[in-house]
Amino acid sequence: MIRVLKTSFAALATMAVVAAALTLAPAASDEAQAASAWDFDAGYIISDANFYDSNSMTAGDVQSFLNARVPNCEAWRDSNPRDVTCLKDYSTQTTAKPADTYCSGYPSQRQTAAQIIDGVARSCGISQKVLLVTLQKENALVNHTWPSSWRYQTAMGYGCPDNAACDTQYFGLFNQIYRAAWQFKYYAAHPNSYAYRAGQNNYVQWNPNAACGGSTVYIRNQATASLYIYTPYQPNNAAKNAGYGSGDDCSSYGNRNFFLWYSDWFGSPTGYATSGAIGAKYTALGRERSYLGPAVSAEGSGLRGGGAYQVFVGGQIHWSPATGAHATKGGSAIQSFWAGLNWENGPLGYPASDEIVGLRGNGASQVFQNGQVHWSPQTPARMTRGAIQDRWASSGWESGQVGYPVSNETTGLKDGGATQQFQYGRITWSPQTGTWITRGAIGDLWVEIGREESTLRYPTSPEYTNLSNAGSAQVYQGGQVHWSPTTGAHLTRGAILTAWAGSGYERGLLGYPVAEEQTGLTAGGALQRFQNGLYTWSPQSGAHSVHGGIGDAWAAAGGTQGKLGYPVSEETSSPSGARQQFQNGSISWNATNNTTSIALS
Repeated sequence: MIRVLKTSFAALATMAVVAAALTLAPAASDEAQAASAWDFDAGYIISDANFYDSNSMTAGDVQSFLNARVPNCEAWRDSNPRDVTCLKDYSTQTTAKPADTYCSGYPSQRQTAAQIIDGVARSCGISQKVLLVTLQKENALVNHTWPSSWRYQTAMGYGCPDNAACDTQYFGLFNQIYRAAWQFKYYAAHPNSYAYRAGQNNYVQWNPNAACGGSTVYIRNQATASLYIYTPYQPNNAAKNAGYGSGDDCSSYGNRNFFLWYSDWFGSPTGYATSGAIGAKYTALGRERSYLGPAVSAEGSGLRGGGAYQVFVGGQIHWSPATGAHATKGGSAIQSFWAGLNWENGPLGYPASDEIVGLRGNGASQVFQNGQVHWSPQTPARMTRGAIQDRWASSGWESGQVGYPVSNETTGLKDGGATQQFQYGRITWSPQTGTWITRGAIGDLWVEIGREESTLRYPTSPEYTNLSNAGSAQVYQGGQVHWSPTTGAHLTRGAILTAWAGSGYERGLLGYPVAEEQTGLTAGGALQRFQNGLYTWSPQSGAHSVHGGIGDAWAAAGGTQGKLGYPVSEETSSPSGARQQFQNGSISWNATNNTTSIALS
């Protein structure tokens, strides 16, 4: 598939030669195919970094790779079994090569195929992976379980033009590998001496038959240009549809198969290799066809807790012994938020799941070691953790009462507490009270009066709903807040709350509170109005209610500032009326004529 060195464009144009293997599809692959031929980018088949990486494998790596490809050689399949040696078992005498501009030379010694592949790669600065893939696409030597000796003579297709016999001076595995690697380096050193050039548009045929046509390809880099000089055709749609199989009469397969073999064996040829747990996660997500796209960095290690990471076009994968490997989406609000907290070194630690999408309102979330991050189009990315997250989870997460978080947790509150704001409320925790949701009018009142710094301090219960007249209530350390559609939200506390509770709360005679408690009254007293009356309290009288006609008469007489003073009992009723005792007298109500009378003591 390679012609002997030509240094002029004219010579190349008039003497273009191609091995027959370029126009014949190989046997169906035994690989568990991960790559799609439709991912083949005619202008960018392999990156320069991957093509010229002579440290991509060691000789031991190459040997292990060959062993894995062909665990058992099947010489018995050949009519002459003695002529069969699998590549993993092959060895030969190398030929001494002097150092030159392109390769650093080579000693004469007996070496295995793996040692030759590694040695030539290092001498000429070509990737061991590239040499392995070329051996496979040219003569199927890597996967072949019963290769005859003739395959080794032309292993890399070097010096085998389409219109003449192979040149015997290049026969032999070592010669083939060395000359092909040397040629690749020569292409790079003389980029303008060939028809296919990086950084410009190039017309690339589908097939040696010019009548089949081709297309204009912008070749992005030298490595891709070198592959076209070596194999000057691109796959047509029929070849891409066929995967590793046969297309039509105008198909060619060399560069397609290079892309497929490289991808399935080593990962994206245009990205960096993936391996281990990160590689397994990348494969599970769909490799280059996933939202991650190709790798753009090698795997990095030495992170906190022995972790590792790798960067891709569309995100990153992080791994740690404690969490396994999980991806974060590049440019997403969640990844940006995590990065802003200093990645795995921040309070969240490592990701413990991939991003979860399809939440309410097109939101997304991701689990981390020490919490979660949620985001929606309406709310920023925010973290939840600990007791506050547990309460949010028990309420239904973002589909529950409070929706998505809109702030991070605020800590260092009174008594060591913490709070977090959500779309429709907040969740608050303290060591003494636990974790509770506050929301709606009740929550708004608590915030308005100073939250945990107010007389109410922290909530100690959920919001109780379905009270009388569609009302609701919530208990706090320092009192309670009740709400109804007609009265709004108001707090009650202390002795007045105790007295009101004793009368049946909102189900009692006075109904819901309609105002806050008034303090600083006569004799250090207090008063609170309810729907159907009021409660008063003083240190001398305790807490008692006044209502109806007696309440009106007491108010008219000056209330807490009048001569009667504070009530000291509840109203007592009889068939004839009612009576209530005050500090300095009493008020009676006559049911017959609906009149009241005051008696001072």
